[in-house]
Amino acid sequence: MSKFEELCYAYNYAHNQMSEYLEACVQFIQDLIAGMEVYLECPDKRIQHKNKMGEETSLKESMYLENEFWHFNTEITMCKETAYRRRAISFARCYYPRQTILLPFIMKRVTADLFVVGIDSYPEQFTIDVSDRSSFEAFYEFVFESIQTYYKNIFQLIMEHNESPKEIQLKYVENRF
Repeated sequence: MSKFEELCYAYNYAHNQMSEYLEACVQFIQDLIAGMEVYLECPDKRIQHKNKMGEETSLKESMYLENEFWHFNTEITMCKETAYRRRAISFARCYYPRQTILLPFIMKRVTADLFVVGIDSYPEQFTIDVSDRSSFEAFYEFVFESIQTYYKNIFQLIMEHNESPKEIQLKYVENRF
């Protein structure tokens, strides 16, 4: 084998290794989000992925690697527009609870079956074993409680921040559970 062929072999090995890693991460995130959708009993088409610019994208386009964690912004649309919302007074800024909420998720693959997940900037992270479906539940319940706490405190958040925050952040829900 020539030196160049050895380099090509090394390149192909590295490429295959990264490709397998990326596909495993994407598959895990797809399973995580699908399971969250079932756990929260979301109607169809209420969960979307957003890139860093806030544009709706595919999951793969929304993912970016930073500090050893994959970041992927997931947006949940809470409720459809109703008559009471159409009667609401319009303002230049958003003073009503937002219909959509952005969840800045993070994920890191530890082993073939173990992943660490959380919400960006939250100190609490969850280890999920893909072979144990029950290991997902603590994370799903945490997401549920975070969203619920956010909306239970939305009036105070709007008053403190002069508008309705777009994204769930630790400072909006810490010490409020």
